[in-house]
Amino acid sequence: MEARLVWGVLVGPLRVLCVLCCLLGRAIAA
Repeated sequence: MEARLVWGVLVGPLRVLCVLCCLLGRAIAA
């Protein structure tokens, strides 16, 4: 259970950053 919570806390922000980077990349490319 603890491992899952730690994994979720670590992966959550990373996913958000990836999405933001993708959106910024598309905006610049557009």
